Amino acid sequence: DPEDGQVYESVHDFAMRNRLPVFRSTGRNPDLHRRIEQIDPDLIWTADYRYLLPQGVIDLASDACINLHPSLLPAYRGRAPLNWAILNGEREVGLTAHLIDEGVDTGAVLCQKRIPMSPSEDVGDVLRRLEPIYESITREVIQGLESGDLVPVPQPEGDWPTWPRRTPGDGCIDWNRSSDEIVNLIRAVADPYPGARTRLGDSEILVWKATALPDLESNHVPGSVLSVADRGFMVQAGSGQVEVTSCSPPDLIERIKVGDRFVHDVNGM
Repeated sequence: DPEDGQVYESVHDFAMRNRLPVFRSTGRNPDLHRRIEQIDPDLIWTADYRYLLPQGVIDLASDACINLHPSLLPAYRGRAPLNWAILNGEREVGLTAHLIDEGVDTGAVLCQKRIPMSPSEDVGDVLRRLEPIYESITREVIQGLESGDLVPVPQPEGDWPTWPRRTPGDGCIDWNRSSDEIVNLIRAVADPYPGARTRLGDSEILVWKATALPDLESNHVPGSVLSVADRGFMVQAGSGQVEVTSCSPPDLIERIKVGDRFVHDVNGM
């Protein structure tokens, strides 16, 4: 995905390999309306689909038009909800099945599953835990539609923000921030995303795992390497310190030395 850098398995390619009908389209492509109208569907179902559907397409489903959104709506409407939730230090995430309307993830909620998230988990860990929930919530909602027991619950009123898309450049580490903020960024853009970026001299470094030590203070310049050990190295943050335990290139831990200084890569490259 050129927008956020994540490498996805192609649904289009999967369908082609398995000889399933497939059509790649934005939500407002006139051909999409025409093709769905020809199918005359009972149900339209989307999952993590980034485009808004016009009301004309929504109305083509005789029973319901439903989306799966990986957040606890109404929180984190919009793009990259898991990344934003981790970046903001949330301790709970989830998956919501909701009716699609013309708003951005504003339709009535049909079902919602919550999962706690520890400070040591990154976005890859959360994605692996969410994956089986996509299947289970799908079965639960379809069974509820068939039985008639599913009751749509309107989302609460309020000033709920719509979060913007993220790009690989948003993963640049600003060592002037607190150790908690830095580690949350590292967790939010870990594998399968592009990783948190910083620079040491002319080399770009990708940080994959780290631990925040917010109670350790010193008068060192943010970005300075304070100590090096077998398991990683300690870097001064704007407040607190960050212990980096996984990075690329992998031999950096063997080459880095006390006194080296990482800098904020303002270009994101």
